[in-house]
Amino acid sequence: SQAVTDNLETDHRFQYPTARLIRKMRRCESIMLPLVKKWIACDIALTNHELVLLEIEVAEDSPTSHTDTLFGGSGGKGLYLHEVAKGRKVLSLFSLDEIDYISIEHRRKINTTDLLFDPEQNDQTCREYWQGSTMTTESYDMSSMDARWSHVDEDRLKIRFQNYTLFLRFFADLGQKESEAKHEAPTTGFLNDIGTLSKRWC
Repeated sequence: SQAVTDNLETDHRFQYPTARLIRKMRRCESIMLPLVKKWIACDIALTNHELVLLEIEVAEDSPTSHTDTLFGGSGGKGLYLHEVAKGRKVLSLFSLDEIDYISIEHRRKINTTDLLFDPEQNDQTCREYWQGSTMTTESYDMSSMDARWSHVDEDRLKIRFQNYTLFLRFFADLGQKESEAKHEAPTTGFLNDIGTLSKRWC
């Protein structure tokens, strides 16, 4: 694991620690084939230079543990990378210059039975970190998430590099798909059946 540096503006984990996030930080699952063959939960941060996967655990003395103070209603957009990364381990870091292409892999649901989770319940799983999610690395259950995804159309953001491919599936998209399935919301129209965050990040 990488130690968190005390001097944030010279945080050597990043090439551009003072670059600002150009999207809200989002909670997702990631898998990097063929190097990593199981999903992990993480928070993803994007600047004009780097794509960073952060561990969802945050040190208690980190300013980011007080989400209302730091994030406000911005979700981290516009904040410095070193600010949102303080107190966290960096799981993976990618230079945007090394990306070959980005696409969306759309997978139809494979289970036609009723949803496993009622989207109208208070679902901590699909909340963002800055919305007060209580998920931890220990509480994340890949098998449970795979089962929930099997009941809805699954969208994976596919980011291709020279020697590996990074896949991301967003918790917010899962919540959206479950809500649409429960209320039988129509998805006609160009790309309307694709998750909102997958489209926005593609």
